[in-house]
Amino acid sequence: MTVLRSLFAAPEHRRAAARSAGAFLLVGAAFLTLFSMILPGWDGGRPALMAAVVAGLTVQGVRGWFFPHTMTPAEMALLPPLLACVVAGQNAWTMDATAGAQMFLLWPLAYAALFLNSRRRW
Repeated sequence: MTVLRSLFAAPEHRRAAARSAGAFLLVGAAFLTLFSMILPGWDGGRPALMAAVVAGLTVQGVRGWFFPHTMTPAEMALLPPLLACVVAGQNAWTMDATAGAQMFLLWPLAYAALFLNSRRRW
């Protein structure tokens, strides 16, 4: 039980962690929107799925950036693995495994390294 409690403990700089998560999410949503509009077919043939991912990232990004006090410690702890899954899913859906696409996996890693304690960095 103490391991779970330490996994979901609040980060030391909770407001900074929530705001940086919001910034990462908003930039990711803008990137996906931009590329979906510029490159036809970049959405992997699933425009509704891409729109849902962009909407989810935007909502959570606005929440993290403008209302950082509403993000719970559990959400902050689960953010890096969930974002890694989103990036990997986008790479699979768009059939893009280039180095540029893989670089987006650094965002959840940077967030985890900066704001989560060593037990939560998996």
